[in-house]
Amino acid sequence: RLKEEQETYKSSIEVEREEKENYKGKWMDIQQQLEEDGEQSRQMLNESMSNYDALLEEETSRVEEWMEKWKVLNDVQSSRVVNATLSSESNGTSSDVANSKAAEDKLVNL
Repeated sequence: RLKEEQETYKSSIEVEREEKENYKGKWMDIQQQLEEDGEQSRQMLNESMSNYDALLEEETSRVEEWMEKWKVLNDVQSSRVVNATLSSESNGTSSDVANSKAAEDKLVNL
């Protein structure tokens, strides 16, 4: 009977070892999957940041382009107001007309 109990004990210890190895293998698989998921997440984050930076740069250049157009338009409008005022006061000079024409040409070229 003692021999039977020893066999049962050895058998249960062997089963526990197998279960331990099985859990260890599963744990290692899960760790590897977590590392792969983490790397994939980092790659996605880097790609998203690159896309955002590219879009931001594109939008910034558009804003700068429109700001330049607005400044030129503002200069043209200011020139017209000044020229209209000067014209009414002195019937305009050739330099006033030339300045107004240059500002309008700049606006057209944008």
